[in-house]
Parts: sequence; structure tokens; C-alpha cells
Amino acid sequence: AVAPPLHRHAIPQLVIDGSLVVLAYYLAFRLRFDQALPDRFADLLRATLWPVVGLSLLVFIWFRFYDKWWRYSGQRDVLSIVYGVVVAALVPPAYNALAQPVLTRTGAVVTIPTGVLVLFFLLMLALIVGSRFLARVVYERPLQGFRPLADARSLLIVGAGDGGRLVLREILKNRELGYRP
Repeated sequence: AVAPPLHRHAIPQLVIDGSLVVLAYYLAFRLRFDQALPDRFADLLRATLWPVVGLSLLVFIWFRFYDKWWRYSGQRDVLSIVYGVVVAALVPPAYNALAQPVLTRTGAVVTIPTGVLVLFFLLMLALIVGSRFLARVVYERPLQGFRPLADARSLLIVGAGDGGRLVLREILKNRELGYRP
């Protein structure tokens, strides 16, 4: 049996990523055109926003962004995120070339400016990686106020490697284990 590409915990992650893609795409247009967004590009933004978001999320699913909780994301996952974001950044020009959602009065296709595409890539990369980093920082924040149970057994953890840190963190998170490190 093949595992489904999404589990029930991935739905909030998809919603957040979708919101971040919307923000990145909108900001890319707004930052590229400092003053007012020209009408043809405003039409292009409106016509391509939701297809770009939907297709970007499909790319993220294909690159397995949602296989695990963000709090467990590590350095290895960043490379996968970079690859996924590179492919997702190619979605707007591909969609625009295939669907041709906005045409000028002469019938020419309104293309997405290169500056918008570069900004979209950079913003999306920063927001997607940043969201995972923030989730991990919040999850691994220093635990304060640890008070072992009165009858807790003293425990000496030998070694300061990853395994020792994991054991210590678990003891500090689960007071009910009955250990005092």
C-alpha cells in the first residue's frame, strides 16, 4: 500500500504555505512597481494569482514538503525546499505562456516581468524556509521552570552529543518520567 501524499496534519501546513505564496506573489508585483501597478499588470496579477497558488502547492506536495511536522525540519529538508521553490517559481511564466490569461489591445500576451519572477522566488524562498525555521525555534525554545517530582530519581547523562541532548530534552519535557537530570 502506498501512503497518501498528505496526512491530516498537513492541511494547516498547506493553508499556511498557500497564504505565504499569495503574500510572496502579491509583494513581488508591489515591490517591482513602486508607485501604482499598471492596469495590465494588475489584471495579470488577478488572473494568475489563484492558479499560481494552486499549482505551487501541487509542486510542494510533489517535493514532499508535507511528509513531516515542520518542527522536525532540518538542514536536509532545506535543500528539498530550495528545489521545490525553484520549480514553483517557474509556475507563473509557464501558466502565463500556456493559458495566456491577459492580452493587450493588440492581442499580445502580457508577460510577467523578470523582476517580479526574481522577487517572487526570493520572497517565497524566504517565507517558506522561514516558516519552518520559526516552527522549529518555537518548538525547541528553552524550557523554563522545570521542577522534578518530589520522589524523582537522580540521573547522570554521560555524553554531550545529540543522543545526550535528546535524552535531556525528553526528561525536561516529561516531568512524569520521574527523573532529575
